[in-house]
Amino acid sequence: MFGRYNNHTNWDNVSFTTFNGLNRANYTTGNDIKSFPTVVNGYVYVGSYDNAVYQLNATNISQLIANYTTSDDILSSPAVANNFVYVGSKDNAIYQLNATNISQLIANYTTGDDVISSPAVANGYVYIGSLDNAIYQLNATNISLDNDLAPPVITLISPATATSATTSAYNFTFNLTDASTVSNCSLILDNFIVNILTGINSTGGTNGMYNSSLSVSDHTWKISCTDIFGNTNTSATRTFTVSATAEASSSSGGGGGSSSVTQTYSVSEKSLNDGNKLNLNTNDKISFAVQASSHTLTLNKFNSTTATVKIQSDPITAVLEKGISQKFDINNDSVNDLIVRYDGMSSGKAMVFLQSIEKEQNSSLLDTGDSSKGDSNVSYKNDSDASFKINSQADSESNTPKTSKIILIFGAVLISLIIISLSVVFYNKSKK
Repeated sequence: MFGRYNNHTNWDNVSFTTFNGLNRANYTTGNDIKSFPTVVNGYVYVGSYDNAVYQLNATNISQLIANYTTSDDILSSPAVANNFVYVGSKDNAIYQLNATNISQLIANYTTGDDVISSPAVANGYVYIGSLDNAIYQLNATNISLDNDLAPPVITLISPATATSATTSAYNFTFNLTDASTVSNCSLILDNFIVNILTGINSTGGTNGMYNSSLSVSDHTWKISCTDIFGNTNTSATRTFTVSATAEASSSSGGGGGSSSVTQTYSVSEKSLNDGNKLNLNTNDKISFAVQASSHTLTLNKFNSTTATVKIQSDPITAVLEKGISQKFDINNDSVNDLIVRYDGMSSGKAMVFLQSIEKEQNSSLLDTGDSSKGDSNVSYKNDSDASFKINSQADSESNTPKTSKIILIFGAVLISLIIISLSVVFYNKSKK
């Protein structure tokens, strides 16, 4: 088969104007014509032994539109597809011409011997044989390009797998290499394409796609790329976690009218169960839920050794010593719900650790614990209760020696009375 269709007429069935009474028209080339003509879009394309391929008006072939001259005879019959004309020549080459005006050469490809077979075009490729015993598969867009059958090689850079951060915005970066031009790359988040990148560096440079609308959750990401030959490759899948997202808000100062930006971080239930550390500025907040009840922790102030936080709904204000965990009953149900620890400062911010805990009955008002282990079992319920627990425990401990002394005195008096009574009894018996 040659040309564009299988009916051996090489006519695309597109009608063109004919003239009554015009029984015969011709166009004379410079030598024999052994090529079969192809008729497409109102043009006739045919090769000649005068080394040229001709484009004629299909309505009246005596009208030459254009021609292109090769270096040797043309026995090959032209094929037309995607507005290109493909034809072989005995000069060992295959030619790709502009179908609108074949005098314009697009590209050519040289084989090892005469090309007298006729090309076939399908699925983005040109197929043609040569007297060098080979059949060639060429890129139909540009037949001069070496055919690339290998897919792009993708190397993911960032974020690394198992990354966890308190941001909803990530720049997904990767390196890419390919022997040909890469048409596009897609960012696939949680199995959905969310970004498509063109104009790609395919020689090993860094490419990136940005997404700023990630939810608090675990996520997956990968990259898929396709080159101009249709070769596609998809990278390995990486996982990452958005453990909290920050919402900026502005608060105005008193008389000066100055404003400062504070952040509210939303922490997921899973992150809270696993334990979550956040770097906070003064007045920053952490929003979280325990047993479907919403709460916030606000950083009031901090220095290198202590941090003062306020936990709401029922307000609890506590001073956290660096490295010492404190437990809080934030639902006011005599059950500890939350561990909070101050881990010092980093880049001018306070590092505050939160973790939910399994239900724990507050059997004692205060257990001092072992501060050397970095843990304190102080159980706070609300602002007034915090001071009450510490004071009542102190009063209880200070009254313990007095109680013991009274018991000892009472025992001594009782024993003395018993001895006196027995003495009186023995005395009276001896007189009788």
